[in-house]
Parts: sequence; C-alpha cells; structure tokens
Amino acid sequence: MSDTTCLARLLSSAVHDLRNVLAVVRESSGLTADLLRLQEDVRKRDRMLAALSEVQAQVARGALLASAMDLLAQAGSAAEEGTEEEGCDLNQVCQLFCCMAQRLARASVMRLEHVAKDDQDIALGVPAVLAALLKVLDAAAGAGGRVTLRLSAAVRHKQAGVIVEIVDGDNAEAVSAALEPLLVRISGGLQKLLVWRRQGPLFFLPLAEERTS
Repeated sequence: MSDTTCLARLLSSAVHDLRNVLAVVRESSGLTADLLRLQEDVRKRDRMLAALSEVQAQVARGALLASAMDLLAQAGSAAEEGTEEEGCDLNQVCQLFCCMAQRLARASVMRLEHVAKDDQDIALGVPAVLAALLKVLDAAAGAGGRVTLRLSAAVRHKQAGVIVEIVDGDNAEAVSAALEPLLVRISGGLQKLLVWRRQGPLFFLPLAEERTS
C-alpha cells in the first residue's frame, strides 16, 4: 500500500467519524437551546442562547470543512489508483476552496466568498481546479491583499471557469493589476449578465471546455 492510498483511506475514515461528532454536537446544542427557550426564568438565558447559536454556526462550518476533506481524500485515492477523473462540480469545488483556504486568505488580510450558482460540471479534476484557484489567491496575496475575492462558477464563450470579483478594499487596484496576467478581464456589456451586485473589477479564470454529456 502506498503512502497516498494510506492517507486517503485514513482521511476518509476520520471524516466519517468527524461528521458523527458534529452531528452529536449539533443535536445536543439544538436540544439544549429548545429547553432554554421553554424556561424564561433562567438567568442569562439570552446569553446562553446566543452561545448555543454560535455553536450551531461553527458546526455548520465544521461540516463544510469535513466535506472538503472528503473531497481531497477521494481525489487522492483516484490519483493513486491511476483512474482518470471524469471531472467535477465546479460550483462545489469553488465553495469548498473558499472554506479550506480561508485561513490562508486571512493571513494576507483577505476574505474569500462563494456565490452559489447552478451545478456546473467540467472535465477537469479537483486537484487541477484547486491548484488554479490557489494560484489566483497567491497572486492576490502577493499584491498585499486587503480585499475580498468573490468566486462563482460560470461559462463564458462555451468555456467553463470561475468568475473572480475583487470587492473594493484598501488594495483593490493593486490586486487587480496582479491578476491581469493570470485572468481574463471582464468589462462592458458582459457585466450586465451577472446576477449578483457588482462591487469591483471582474475577471474570468478559464478552466475547461463545457461538458456536453
């Protein structure tokens, strides 16, 4: 058994148990909150309910991180077995990347946001998509960060990729210049086709031709 196979199997097993742990925390904190709401005379009741609400929020974040870890385990296992990946759901990978890379972004005073879109299947494997997104993040961080990068899966000229929006920040202009060599600048009428509120420069990261099957 290779090291990669070993790590992938153990990671997958650990993720399964982690989800069970999170489920217990979610159910227990939810039950405690319900009981507290029935007891109006409990001291500091509102403060306790707020704390339990934060626990629920962190459980949801933990569940998303568990999904990201599971995705990495599956990708590692496929790579080790030499099986060709049929592709991935670009929207899901963008969401999980924002979750996994949030700490890296904070180190450069940046934030990552994901805009939910319809599923977008592409004929490119998960590791390649993650590597392309990380390259974008590193380029933005090299310019000094202090912006929010908003990601959304999209198709442009029949090519699947990621829309990268630079939400206005202290260093939006420098980050925009740093991304120019890596991405395709979107301007003019194309911006009108986007459904979310625009706050800054828009770029397109081409990844693969749109799948037809």
